[in-house]
Amino acid sequence: MDGDRAPLRELVELTERYGAHLIVDEAHTTGCFGPGGSGCVDEAGLRDWVLATVHTGGKALGVFGAYICGSAQLKELLVNRCRHLIFTTALPPVASLWWLEAIKRVREDAAGRRKLLSNANRFRALLAEQGISATGTEYVVPIIIGDDTRAVEVANHLQERGYDVRAIRPPSVPQDTARLRISIHADHDTVTPRCARHALREAMNT
Repeated sequence: MDGDRAPLRELVELTERYGAHLIVDEAHTTGCFGPGGSGCVDEAGLRDWVLATVHTGGKALGVFGAYICGSAQLKELLVNRCRHLIFTTALPPVASLWWLEAIKRVREDAAGRRKLLSNANRFRALLAEQGISATGTEYVVPIIIGDDTRAVEVANHLQERGYDVRAIRPPSVPQDTARLRISIHADHDTVTPRCARHALREAMNT
């Protein structure tokens, strides 16, 4: 929600110090960061210090379902003891083909990952030119509005102009930090971010 990254190395140090285990949610990093799009844990070289990573297909991969990466022992435990897995209907076989194709594509798309970061940096720079402050550093670009009602008004204004931007309000975020949450894509052209910037400025001034 803040458009930033978890301090993975510091978290690993804490788990080592206190004998804990670390599970990392890679929902927003799968396909976008790390070698072959495998996520931030692998990008940081911390795979051996993390118990498990959780990945979803419903974002960058464009497929439904999710998966967990971990040791063979962890997988055996989950297969036999995880109620959510045991009592969930299996995905249809065709979904496996979609998954394999999606993973193959993101593994090979290093250029797409570079373009995603470049587009995010460009959009933040465009916002800064308009005096609009955005938190974070990654392709999720939060713009803090504060008031819940005002955030909804600004989001509605943008939606009326064709931008699928939603207001995020408590309890999803802390009180008085209602925000717009804009996701930049690798396939955005150079015109779209500029037009979105102007629409956003207009919305915030109404």
